[in-house]
Amino acid sequence: MSAVVQPTGAVRTRDRAREPDANVTERDVADPAWMVRTLLRLMRDLADLRRRWLPRRLTFRDRELPGDGTTKIRLPHSFAGEAEYTVTRWRSGGAGPPHLEVHADTDANTLVLVSYEAGVATIRLEEAG
Repeated sequence: MSAVVQPTGAVRTRDRAREPDANVTERDVADPAWMVRTLLRLMRDLADLRRRWLPRRLTFRDRELPGDGTTKIRLPHSFAGEAEYTVTRWRSGGAGPPHLEVHADTDANTLVLVSYEAGVATIRLEEAG
């Protein structure tokens, strides 16, 4: 799952449901061999999907970072574990690149950062594996 959190707090998911690759006709359903092949293929594909680990992601857009080194920036994620972060876009209020550090108040569902450079950042969180 991937989602974008706007500065207003609104959340928009980015995952889209796909249409099936093929259509099933009445003639297909009447053929037992076709049904067996199709069911076995579906079971194999489902097993592959269950084994695959895809990290969840959240993107926090246009977060104001004061750069004072004391203000805590809380990014709730509900991953129930560690989250890794990346600054994907940066508009500096000063002269330097983003300088963020993880604060001790971070827990399993909220990443807390402290900024030492003022600016506006888009921060992507990803579930750590």
